[in-house]
Amino acid sequence: VILGGYLHRSPIFFNACSVSGLTWWMTFWSSVEDAERRHREVRSVLFDQVWFV
Repeated sequence: VILGGYLHRSPIFFNACSVSGLTWWMTFWSSVEDAERRHREVRSVLFDQVWFV
């Protein structure tokens, strides 16, 4: 939110970095979502194994 507000207050900077920035953010968020998904899967598998032992 803070970063977004700063970028909105700097339209020239935002326009200059919009394409590369959006590409970077999309890649970053997709990797974060994949990591969180893997973390949830691993945690659920470990929890199931511990729970049913």
